[in-house]
Amino acid sequence: MTCRPNTQKIILISIFVLTLKFSVAADYCHALQAQVPETGQKISYAAGDDGALTPGVLLPSPRFTINGNGTVTDNLTGLVWLRNAYCTDTVGGVDKSNNTLTWANALVWTNNLASGKCSLTDGSTVGDWRLPTWLELESLVDASKYNSALPTNHPFNIGIGYYWTSTTHAHYSDTAWYVSTGDGYVYANYKTSKEYVWPVRGGQFGNSVASISPVATDFGTVTVGSSSSQTVTIANTAASGSSKLQINSIALRGADPDQFRINTGNGSDGSCGSLTPVIPAGSSCTVMASYNPATVGGKSAVLRISGSDVTAPNKDIALTGNGAGYTVTGSISGGNGTISSANTVIVGNSAATFTLAPNANYQPSTTVSGTCPSGSWSGNTYTTGSISADCMVGFSFVKITYPLTLSVSGAGTVHTTTNPATTDMSCTSNCSQSYDIGSVVTLSPSAGVGYTFISWGDNCGGSDVCQVTMDQARRVTATFADITPPDTNITSSPATSTTSTSFSFTFSATEIGSTFECKLSNGSWGTCTSPYGNSIVFAQCTTCRTDSQLSFAVRAKDLAGNDDPTPATWNWTINFPIGIPIDNVQDGGLVQLPAIDFVNDLTFSKEITFSLKGGYASDYQSQIGMTIIHGAITITAGTVNMENIVIAP
Repeated sequence: MTCRPNTQKIILISIFVLTLKFSVAADYCHALQAQVPETGQKISYAAGDDGALTPGVLLPSPRFTINGNGTVTDNLTGLVWLRNAYCTDTVGGVDKSNNTLTWANALVWTNNLASGKCSLTDGSTVGDWRLPTWLELESLVDASKYNSALPTNHPFNIGIGYYWTSTTHAHYSDTAWYVSTGDGYVYANYKTSKEYVWPVRGGQFGNSVASISPVATDFGTVTVGSSSSQTVTIANTAASGSSKLQINSIALRGADPDQFRINTGNGSDGSCGSLTPVIPAGSSCTVMASYNPATVGGKSAVLRISGSDVTAPNKDIALTGNGAGYTVTGSISGGNGTISSANTVIVGNSAATFTLAPNANYQPSTTVSGTCPSGSWSGNTYTTGSISADCMVGFSFVKITYPLTLSVSGAGTVHTTTNPATTDMSCTSNCSQSYDIGSVVTLSPSAGVGYTFISWGDNCGGSDVCQVTMDQARRVTATFADITPPDTNITSSPATSTTSTSFSFTFSATEIGSTFECKLSNGSWGTCTSPYGNSIVFAQCTTCRTDSQLSFAVRAKDLAGNDDPTPATWNWTINFPIGIPIDNVQDGGLVQLPAIDFVNDLTFSKEITFSLKGGYASDYQSQIGMTIIHGAITITAGTVNMENIVIAP
């Protein structure tokens, strides 16, 4: 540190003791030997520069820990500081309401500070706190800053001022050293003067001694992908009662730091437990250094351990090792591509990886030759199995292929031909075939019997021959339609002549899945199913007969929507007793009877007038004879006009 006198303070001193003006000024600025941080320069541009020597220590991150009990721990030194340096509480009978104290009162005030004062809840008791030494107080100074000279973002309640240390000037015992938080310099002043007070607790800083063993380690020859380890012991060899050794950094540097590892351990692979252990005087802990070569050849690094040993803040251990491995050679047969990564790979007990660069329209063949353990593909990259000896692997390239997927609906066949020629398909349902990239595939439809080709779908269009270029995966659908209508058959029916007014039909079609439509006599077509049944109810009539001639028709419709053009039909006659039409004839109506014999007794009891005519032919268009009624006719009401009726016993 470069020191300069504080002129303003020296002038103040000269008012009281003029003879001390110059002699005191020359002595009151003290050069400090303390830990300073590294500059971060790693490249050396000249012998002896900081890139070559890498002096200083790595500052811990975070630098300070707020303990939540009114105290702050400096992770660089391990010292514990009062967070509120502006505390004005009265302690040990010393009034600090004006914040500054004489040196003697500062000693009393700090030595009597305890939990419950100055927002402290740390459980400290009288005697735990003290004035810091000038070395301890100066350890908080950041020499790169001015006004204030404390570290950026420090957590303390403190301003710019002069703070007493517990250190008395060696030559002028009536003076003591203080530190300026404005410029970071160390000065001396009379002990009767009043300065600010900043208490500290913890061991005296600056008398820890770091010892590292071994000082160098050669790991020898290690297979790439394997590792070799060495225990490193970090000890604080200072005498009992000395300060703790605060390790601020355990880090790798040098030529090949990425080839080495540090394990702070959990008790088995090291006992330090972190990269910033605190080691009491007379104690030690261990870390595990390992060599993990990723490439072959000699490798070196430096394990630097930085701590609070002010005489030797950095301890370096030279690490060396030689990486050895197996040679894996890749080759190409047949051309059409190259190995874009290295053709020869050196590995340890691990896999080798090769990346291939195929020519346009080519891809790596999944078939790999050679003597290496089988591996796997990921895109154009092939990774072998674990290598345990020198071996070779052979690659080749094949044309890129894309699948053509066909889906045929209906009875028909799709035939393919390819340019350039290759294996083709004749597909009747669902088919797939792979073709070289750029191939042109011609698809031709051929309808089955009773079917016709309707259309293409997906990657084909139209209703004729189609062509697709195989520059990607393709899908084509072909639809053939049924053009043959079904035949309909009535499988059961009523008798052609019956007296039953109920009837039932069953029917079927020649095509499975067909639906049906039915029609009764002069009715309309309607959806129906087999069996189909119904009944006839004789209703009021003006022209009434003793029989009813009915017809039934049914037609099938196939799944393609084709209707049977010749529906199945059935005709039958229902014969009613003579009394049925007579009971239902309306006033002024006509009852027609065929030229046959009836055996019935008839009674007329309705107040209506109607005609009863007989002797009709079966079509009721003309009278061809007589109707003979065997039975009695009784008329109790109404009028009946009879014609061609014979009443016989």
